[in-house]
Amino acid sequence: MDYIVSLLLRRGPAKEVRLCELGPYLIRRWEVNYEELRHEVARQRVARGLIEVVPLLALAISVGLLVLRSLAGRLEWYI
Repeated sequence: MDYIVSLLLRRGPAKEVRLCELGPYLIRRWEVNYEELRHEVARQRVARGLIEVVPLLALAISVGLLVLRSLAGRLEWYI
């Protein structure tokens, strides 16, 4: 992505881009790359969120079951 930006912004390459009328093509390429990167980051955030939530959910269920068994009088204590 940085390469495309440098082609569009640096003086020497920008002249060649204008001469060959590559500007619209390079801008579209940059937009496609940006969207792909944005979707990948979103997928990683979801995956990271699941990795963080699953252990907390398991802990909450375990504590909830302990409380329910305790309230029902079916919890045995071994000391």
